[in-house]
Amino acid sequence: MAHIRLFNHYIHKPYLLLAIVEFAVLVFAVYAGALVSTGWNISLSTFGLGGGWSRAMVFAITMLAFTLSMGVYPSWLREGQIGMVAKTVVSYCLLGAGFLL
Repeated sequence: MAHIRLFNHYIHKPYLLLAIVEFAVLVFAVYAGALVSTGWNISLSTFGLGGGWSRAMVFAITMLAFTLSMGVYPSWLREGQIGMVAKTVVSYCLLGAGFLL
């Protein structure tokens, strides 16, 4: 498997791609949530670069950090799929949501 050296650590390319895709999905989730909560009315105040972009970045970085801290991305899988789902739920729902409230 190919590696990329980042901050003196070797990272597998598929995991880096997964992190980039997950980051994009999390940023999109903030904008989708704002769109739904405003009743599908698009305005510049909702999607402006001032407030919306920084909130989306903080949300995505926080969720990725808690997912990484729970160990969802190891190169081996000891617990199986159920363990991975449990770690993801705990990192997103309990840690991430609790931190962002």
